[in-house]
Amino acid sequence: MAQKIGVEKLILKKSKLILHFVSDPNSAFYQSPVFAGVINWMQQNGRKASLKEEKGRLSLIFKEEMNIDKMVVSIRDIYFVAMGNQLNG
Repeated sequence: MAQKIGVEKLILKKSKLILHFVSDPNSAFYQSPVFAGVINWMQQNGRKASLKEEKGRLSLIFKEEMNIDKMVVSIRDIYFVAMGNQLNG
């Protein structure tokens, strides 16, 4: 599910969740309806997570403490917004 929203790597360490998106900034992913859906989710949930770009890599960093269950729910929520955007876009 995470791969379908452009996540190349996810890290859950010390109750902190970081999703690293496609590492190629010129990737078509960043022009896709799926990425637009990820941004849409961010706009709706800005208090839960923030986007950060470091060394040309875009990451989504969650502010709240995470465990496996919360991680799955969060990724699923982003997935449904992103895939809905793909269907509508």
